[in-house]
Amino acid sequence: MDSTKDSKVHVYHLIGKLVHGGLEKQVSLYSKFSVSNQITHHIVSTNWRVEKGSKLYGEHVLGGVLELIKYLNSKENQTIHCHTTKAVIIGFFINLIKRNITLTFHVHTYQVMNYGWLRLFLFRFKKIIAVNSDLSKKAKEVFKFDNVCTIPNGLVINTENIVNTEKDIFGYVGRLEPEKNVLEIPKLIKSINEKYGVYVSQIIIFGEGSLKDDLTRLLKKNQIEYKFISGEFNPVNIYKSFGTLLVPSKIESFSLSTIEALIHGKHVFTNDKVSYDLFKGIFQEKIRFIESDNITNQSAEIRPIKKLNQLNIHHVIMKLETMWLSLNES
Repeated sequence: MDSTKDSKVHVYHLIGKLVHGGLEKQVSLYSKFSVSNQITHHIVSTNWRVEKGSKLYGEHVLGGVLELIKYLNSKENQTIHCHTTKAVIIGFFINLIKRNITLTFHVHTYQVMNYGWLRLFLFRFKKIIAVNSDLSKKAKEVFKFDNVCTIPNGLVINTENIVNTEKDIFGYVGRLEPEKNVLEIPKLIKSINEKYGVYVSQIIIFGEGSLKDDLTRLLKKNQIEYKFISGEFNPVNIYKSFGTLLVPSKIESFSLSTIEALIHGKHVFTNDKVSYDLFKGIFQEKIRFIESDNITNQSAEIRPIKKLNQLNIHHVIMKLETMWLSLNES
């Protein structure tokens, strides 16, 4: 391990498993589109030992917390940016050992608001970043933490890549896990067909997860044609495959698949009121909210995105990197 000290700010993004979900995708964009030559981004799993290096996430991927600790002994100007509750706890204890580390916390989901006890660890943190205005407000209240800001997720916006194909096929993009409410997909398809006269009975599913078999049984039972595709991460290839995205999630704070689909010219039926409120100002004719029995998140305090450029990854990473540089100087 190189022990040479340098003047760069090293930001260690402490995340969960190295699966290609929305969080990992977002963090990899921070590294790929960094605008500051004073910052190096590293991606670290909260697992103690993992296989080092995944081509999905870029050059600076560490092999877990043990390797992170080794790095911390060889670099100056370090920030541990925690993206999960487990990461907050690990960051806290590393800070006890090496006190000159800057700690920041990125709130991506509403589930985190169920863990008010995190404030016992957050008193050592300098900043909380939330992906929407409602999450910022809730973070201040739940964690008794004043230094909170709102910075949305960022994405690559290239109008040349818009795929404005109209196909009578539904699509789903995301993990097949309980928190994504994927077992509601057949019911939502039936509801949309009845309410809007769409009459579509085919869906392409981009994703893997523990509910794949259960979802397959439900799709067969409801006589819905389906196709599962895994390992495809190019948005252009994904969104040219169908005409309408289904978002069955009960709780989303900033749905990347929703905004990606809208940017690529797709229609979206979403079960998530927050994403609907966030994006309806720009894409009112393309996005529709479908209320289901399972909906739990009806926040009315969302500040909508008014300009698409607010979500441009270059704009987002500039705000984040300016913040990290400022925190390391203070």
